[in-house]
Amino acid sequence: MSNLTNNDGAQTPYMEYLNRRGLTAVPINVALAAARALLESGSPVKPMLMGGAGVGKTAGFSQMAEDMESYLVILMGGFASAEQERGVPVINENEDGSISFSPAARDLVAEPLAELKSSGKIVRGDKEYSSMFILFDELNQADNEVLKIFFSAFSSSSLPGLDWSGLPVHVAATGNPPIGGYKVKKIHLSDAWDRRLCIIPVQDSNFSVWARWAKPAGVCQEVLSYLKANQSNLQPSRSKEEKVPTPATWAAVSGLIKGGIDFKSRSTAAVLEGMLGHLTGLAFRQWCLEGAQDALSTEEILNLPWAQVQEYLQGIIKEGKLAQLANNIRNLAEHVVAKNPGVQEIGSRVALVVIECPRDTRSVWSHTVESEISELSEARQKEVRGYLNELHRAIQDGPVGKEWREAFSGAAQLSMK
Repeated sequence: MSNLTNNDGAQTPYMEYLNRRGLTAVPINVALAAARALLESGSPVKPMLMGGAGVGKTAGFSQMAEDMESYLVILMGGFASAEQERGVPVINENEDGSISFSPAARDLVAEPLAELKSSGKIVRGDKEYSSMFILFDELNQADNEVLKIFFSAFSSSSLPGLDWSGLPVHVAATGNPPIGGYKVKKIHLSDAWDRRLCIIPVQDSNFSVWARWAKPAGVCQEVLSYLKANQSNLQPSRSKEEKVPTPATWAAVSGLIKGGIDFKSRSTAAVLEGMLGHLTGLAFRQWCLEGAQDALSTEEILNLPWAQVQEYLQGIIKEGKLAQLANNIRNLAEHVVAKNPGVQEIGSRVALVVIECPRDTRSVWSHTVESEISELSEARQKEVRGYLNELHRAIQDGPVGKEWREAFSGAAQLSMK
């Protein structure tokens, strides 16, 4: 099912909007590849990635700039004033009565642009850049006066007092869809903007796509485990002003946890609910309190003495922590599919773990195996199914073979054919 549809198959507001515009959302990696191809073509049309918060637009463009050895400058549409963009510094009087100074946003571009123009490169520390990348982030959240100023960057390679025509400067933008609580300018209703922007809609993040970034990026196990079991909470649909998390919010929660927090304290509850919304914050905190932090890792389940693993499994079953147990099984299945382990060494241990589990949780193993395999290439699928068949035979022929077969009779069968 598309992640642009609800669980009942109905179209989301984002999909309805795209249908009205005659556009199709694509995964973030496809959107970024298309944007880079457009930039490198030299076309006067500039790419604008459109999608909800946290789908990877800004992070993707930032990585693209690095790959292209371009010095990145980000101008925020939603926080810019016309005075700043014209080159006028702004003195702000804050709510507490203090005064702060905001330099002209144009100056962020002026200095590196002058360096590029004079020497053909931009040097920052030990890094040398051969080009410049100007990203207008959240472009359609800028007010009308700022949009008029920004327009010159897309139409004539300039900003007030600055001109980069003929220089290796890349210009791109991000924006939010005009739905789901985003207060944005519908710049697509302007023919002038529409013919200068190639709008590439990005699909909302699903857990499988997000996890491929989140794991190597160091997102903590508590967040990954919770979202794996509650994938609709990664980026739930927004109802008017409702507070809901985004993928970026979950990454921030991970940073909070890694910094050290006490899940039992009321202050932690207030922080989590303030970041995730009341219901999601409450559910996530309860998940962590029920032992997600203390769960054995897959490596521990495979390598610790069986008596210790069995005591752990029986303990969480007795306490009714079936979500944690299901997560252990899910992680174990993912490990087996991904690692191509020696089946003789782990076959009996895998069988013992699954046999120890209540019948209702056993189907998690087979469902996870099939889900993980479905995302592999055809050649890799054949390889994985081969050693899974070997694993299955090793279990059936081993000391727990009879119990393994009994455990799975009446439950979802391990499908490896």
